[in-house]
Amino acid sequence: MRKCIYITDDGWWDTDITILPQIVNDYEVTVVVAENINQLKYDEKNISGVQDIIRFETKYSNRNFRKIVKSISFFSRIYRKYIKSKKPPLIFFIKENNIAFLLLSLFLLPKQHTIIGIHDFLIHKGKYSAFYDFIFKLLYKRFEKFLFFSENQYRSFNKGYPTKRGFYINMPLKSFGAITKTTHKVGCRKFLFFGFIQDYKRLDLFIHAAKQIGNAQFVIAGACNEWEKYEKIIGQMDNLQCNIHFLKNDEIILYFQEADYLVLPYDESTQSGPLLIAYNYNIPVIASDIELFKTMVCDKQNGFLFEKGNLSSLIKILDDANNLPESQYQLLVKNMSKRKEQYQSTTNFKLALDTFLGKR
Repeated sequence: MRKCIYITDDGWWDTDITILPQIVNDYEVTVVVAENINQLKYDEKNISGVQDIIRFETKYSNRNFRKIVKSISFFSRIYRKYIKSKKPPLIFFIKENNIAFLLLSLFLLPKQHTIIGIHDFLIHKGKYSAFYDFIFKLLYKRFEKFLFFSENQYRSFNKGYPTKRGFYINMPLKSFGAITKTTHKVGCRKFLFFGFIQDYKRLDLFIHAAKQIGNAQFVIAGACNEWEKYEKIIGQMDNLQCNIHFLKNDEIILYFQEADYLVLPYDESTQSGPLLIAYNYNIPVIASDIELFKTMVCDKQNGFLFEKGNLSSLIKILDDANNLPESQYQLLVKNMSKRKEQYQSTTNFKLALDTFLGKR
């Protein structure tokens, strides 16, 4: 059986547990995980059928000299044992933050057999330093084959690097088990803001708008490093529930089964986990009219779009959604179910990979 090496430091998340089981019948897969195994989002049992899992565990940060030295030693050992000696015909290197891995990949990985996996070609402002941006550009120039996890990311890359070969699958929908859906009465709908809270997600806009909507219920759920500044904005609000901590998988389902709408007032986004959860559970979405959301939220069909950063626009949409007749709300849910089926047809990694490699 042909061999495949899959290298990631973001393991394993929704893409990994979707991709790997689809190719284990065609490849003998060795997974290299460069992250503390205790911090993984999913258990190892979710990566079924792989030949071997090699862990690189360290407590040090990416910029710590000790981690850089250890990373160089580890990557060099992996290269000698699994790449140089066995010459696998397929190597996946999922672009990551480990600077030693990035630099060594430029010099050691054979470009004719390597596919660079990219989650974030479009990057949130300030996420990486200019040095990282420079290394990423070298990576894009050095290699020829690329995998993306959204059409938006792929098309943006193709504009900047039109001579490179690439393909994409959409991020798989996120399921946390079956739910018993709760629907609230017209005029008393429940609106959910969910996920790790960062400035670009505009929680402040969500809070200000919530203050203007009468009997509706609002929920904020997720971790935040700067919660104090949002507490000042909230003040005293009787219609707002806040649960500010890292949410375990068994908690997540509780918020979505209670929500009538998911609200995404972001100023920018390259991918959205909460949106994929809402899709999975057929929950209508209220989102800003940025490019990503416009591809997944059809205004007045499976949710509503409002003008990015415009508080008055968001207030109006929330008020309209809160008072939407039940029959029209159920139509949004039905349309979301149809969109879900269409979306799932674009998440078949094996088919996309075979087509890209010319097997079909």
